[in-house]
Amino acid sequence: MSCQRLPTTRGQQPAASLTGSVTSAARSPLTPGNSLTAHQGDYEFTIPDCADPRAIVSYAVQRLNAIIAAYQAFLDMVRGHDDVSFALVVDLLAAETHRRADAEAALAQGL
Repeated sequence: MSCQRLPTTRGQQPAASLTGSVTSAARSPLTPGNSLTAHQGDYEFTIPDCADPRAIVSYAVQRLNAIIAAYQAFLDMVRGHDDVSFALVVDLLAAETHRRADAEAALAQGL
């Protein structure tokens, strides 16, 4: 049994669902995921040469920088307003910063 994904376009989406998504987006605060989407335009999407581990790790560092920037922007927005979100995202930021440090260390050692 196979799954078949049907193609959709914006024009085919019912108006009611568009209104719901716009309304919920207007009511919902900026999240790390939304913030990352907003920052994606700052980074070019290229597929690294898969035969070159250094290129792959360099690309990973670029993407980690984008994620870290998004988390930092989110923290700046919620600091002093939402302690729970702040605490959760600080932990996420620490994990991503650690991953970036590991990747940069691997690059520095010549990978």
